[in-house]
Amino acid sequence: TVETRVEHATGSPSNPMTDAALEDKFSALASAILPREQAEGLLNAVWTLDEAAGLSALIGLMVRPEEAGRS
Repeated sequence: TVETRVEHATGSPSNPMTDAALEDKFSALASAILPREQAEGLLNAVWTLDEAAGLSALIGLMVRPEEAGRS
């Protein structure tokens, strides 16, 4: 039997992920759903959210191309 105790899991408040690790995780997950360029744009929009005039551009980047225009 092998046991391992992790006091503070990666991503917890006591052991937050680095920006690079967050970007890697986001890219891996988003690229399964969105085209690479769109996922990169979404990541940039999230990182600069405090500078955004509104949320419409961010929300637009969350829509898959084949879903755009559907209501």
